[in-house]
Amino acid sequence: MDNRTTLKVLSLLLLLAYLVGFAWLGSKTLRAFSAESEFVGVVKNLPSRFHEPMNFYEIENLIQTIEELSAGPSSAQGLLNIPRLDDYIEGDLFDVNALVALLKDSRLRLAQSQLVELSVRVTEVHNKNLTKLILYFFIGLVGCYAIASVVAHCYGRVKFIEHTVGGKSVGPEEVEASSPLAVAIDNTSHIESVKSGHGYVLELKGDDRLSVTDPNYPLIEASICEMVSNSIVHGGRASAVREAAGKPATLKVFVGVAREGSDWVVTIADDGEGIDEMETVQHAVSKQLVSDTTIKGLDTGHGVKLILLEGFSDVRPNKGGPLKSNSLASIRESVQAVGGSVSLRNRPTVFCEFKLKIPAQTMKKTA
Repeated sequence: MDNRTTLKVLSLLLLLAYLVGFAWLGSKTLRAFSAESEFVGVVKNLPSRFHEPMNFYEIENLIQTIEELSAGPSSAQGLLNIPRLDDYIEGDLFDVNALVALLKDSRLRLAQSQLVELSVRVTEVHNKNLTKLILYFFIGLVGCYAIASVVAHCYGRVKFIEHTVGGKSVGPEEVEASSPLAVAIDNTSHIESVKSGHGYVLELKGDDRLSVTDPNYPLIEASICEMVSNSIVHGGRASAVREAAGKPATLKVFVGVAREGSDWVVTIADDGEGIDEMETVQHAVSKQLVSDTTIKGLDTGHGVKLILLEGFSDVRPNKGGPLKSNSLASIRESVQAVGGSVSLRNRPTVFCEFKLKIPAQTMKKTA
């Protein structure tokens, strides 16, 4: 059994153990609280049993009830699993024997006054216990949610992801042995798939599982992850929609990284919806990024490149990363800043491909 499967099994067993323990303790707590509620109801009803005049049998019956409540479940009739009265109100606050003596001496008003006070105290304690019970179940539900989230994370990969590295097909269980770049791409694609609901098949191709050792590595990783994210979110569609268009049910996203001479060449492509040139042009014009004269001078098929213009996408800044924002324009600007280039090939409804050329730099050796 591999580590990933072991983690799944252990997380599931943890959730089951927690649910069983929580259900057992919760059931036990509810039963105790139910018995306590019955006990409180009897105590609160005691003052109402006083009236003028009271005969000998009524007083004896009241005394018997008080003594049963004080003695606890061993002698109580019809009140099972109730607490002892002295324990419930912390015995030093109430003297049962003194109350019984008042009743036997027919000092009913004073006895009734003490029972009213007792009823108030018991009610206060009961309300506090109710608050504790609610807090207990709230904490239990939060714990259940937390553990369920762990299990969901372990079982979250519903869609099969295929990684093709150097022509060899490997399963997702081998991602841990891949390079940091391969892991970053895999994590990004999985997150975007969950958010968008678009299934995908990821194909990675490169030497040594996309191993990149270069000062420009952060830029390479950020650019690839952003473009893969765009492919899944904007290029992906529901399986039924793709099949209706004559395509495979699942979007295919390809990422290739190769060293060519003094450059890193990065290719990101997908067989999704491609880029609609007319929509791209209209969007650029509406944002006043280009003039009508420039649009008229564009050759057919070049209008899609307007998607690389600064301000084309309304996105938030990318704080602390190699890109100033999560946009294609930011990728183009950052790549050009290090002496590289970005090119684009596209066929609407068929495919879209970006190619980045980023100069390779020699890593400085540390002592």
